[in-house]
Amino acid sequence: MALEWLREIQNFQEFDLNIVDIDQNPDLIKRYWDRIPVVEIGGYTFNYPFSKDDLKLAILVSSNSQIQKRRKPISTLKFLSWIDKHWLFVANGFFSFFFVGAFIPPILMKLGLENLARWGYTFYSFFCHQLGFRSFYLFGYQFFYPRQLAGVENVDNFGIVTGLSELDLFAAREHLGDSLMGYKIALCERDLAMYFGLVLFGLIFVILRNRIKGLPLWAWVIFALMPVALDGGLQLLSQMPIPGIEKFLPARESTPILRSLTGFIFGFGTAWFAFPIIQSGSTSGR
Repeated sequence: MALEWLREIQNFQEFDLNIVDIDQNPDLIKRYWDRIPVVEIGGYTFNYPFSKDDLKLAILVSSNSQIQKRRKPISTLKFLSWIDKHWLFVANGFFSFFFVGAFIPPILMKLGLENLARWGYTFYSFFCHQLGFRSFYLFGYQFFYPRQLAGVENVDNFGIVTGLSELDLFAAREHLGDSLMGYKIALCERDLAMYFGLVLFGLIFVILRNRIKGLPLWAWVIFALMPVALDGGLQLLSQMPIPGIEKFLPARESTPILRSLTGFIFGFGTAWFAFPIIQSGSTSGR
């Protein structure tokens, strides 16, 4: 009767029917002798008694479940395949959005939307220190206000304009600017230049991707990584409270131009090193 029901259900619902004769296997006889007929459908097991409707419902649910399981990896593979083919578009879009987005908070400040602007500054604060004396400003009488230690001539220093101590890093981070000095961009000078380098190379790579050879690792280390590491590293080391450090390494503060230059070289060089490698491994580059 169970077999007859299953074959009737097959007329409107396709499924594989596998009949197991327990008489041919002593282990199966011991396991199922007092339970037959037994029907296993997906994750469901039916021991007699059961009805035709029970079997029909179990087959329907199991079939739908299998379809969903098959659809999930297929949709995932399609998404990954799309990323593989359009990775350059995704990368350029992300870096461009991130770069341009750093200009939005100071524009909002200028428009008087301070609360909204602070949300933008808070978001970028997870990616950048946002120190006021190492940031560019919009809508002010100067484009930057470095520390006096930087030795930049013919510009007003951060401490003079704000009245804040240039040693107070927390205050320099929290200070967003004002109507006189302008409002700081949400990324510091070095980070802003780094993302600009990433965006610029990405746009160049769109046009010349088949003509540009990847930057060798040694070249990336020497020409892209070392400048930013030396500039930032020596600056950090020279300002650390290490007894006697001033005898070997006088305190120094990098200038806005040097910070921007090393940041740009790092971003541009990193994209030059990484993008051709990604391209060679993607289906669009094969």
